[in-house]
Amino acid sequence: MKKNINNFLDRVGILPRYTEVSLFLMTITILLIIFTADYDSRKDFLNYWFGDGDGRMLIVFGMMIVGMLFSIYYVFSTKPMSRNGKIFLLFFAVFANALAGITAGEYALKNSTGIFTIFPILNIISAFILLSLFRGGFIDTSSILKRQAKKFEIITGSIMVVCLFFISQYIFHNFWAITFSFCVVYATNVNEIIYNVFKNNQNLARSCSIS
Repeated sequence: MKKNINNFLDRVGILPRYTEVSLFLMTITILLIIFTADYDSRKDFLNYWFGDGDGRMLIVFGMMIVGMLFSIYYVFSTKPMSRNGKIFLLFFAVFANALAGITAGEYALKNSTGIFTIFPILNIISAFILLSLFRGGFIDTSSILKRQAKKFEIITGSIMVVCLFFISQYIFHNFWAITFSFCVVYATNVNEIIYNVFKNNQNLARSCSIS
């Protein structure tokens, strides 16, 4: 039964997929918030983990830190991912995406009126669906793809995330959670689309040269 549900969720595109590069770009985003954002943004971000003194949140944060370290290691390593490494990476990816959805959704909901409130509501709902699927075991380590990161992916992806972060944060002066959400969406979706377009163009160029 569970396998059938998993297959259905995978076919309709609900189950997420994370690559070495997308995980690394999410790590860069969090490091940018911690080390380059203004004091209030950094304080607000850290308050999500330490504000209420809940020990469980400290454990989650600790596991995310380990996942971030694994993301840095594996993106530059040719070694295959270990099972434990994949578990920490999955934990990091799910909670980073959920945090982006919830925090950006909460902020946008407070600052939206009328029909525009539907967008932050959908953001929050998608975050809770992600956490529910993870908790129910429908999202597992198979969501961490084995594809080895290419150098150009790492470089171009990093440049794009850093530029997106600084444009959103310091030119448009967005709330940190909005910037975080933009960067996570780029890391998990847009960057992979760009890679696939580039790969398809390369394959097309090869086939044309052979013919």
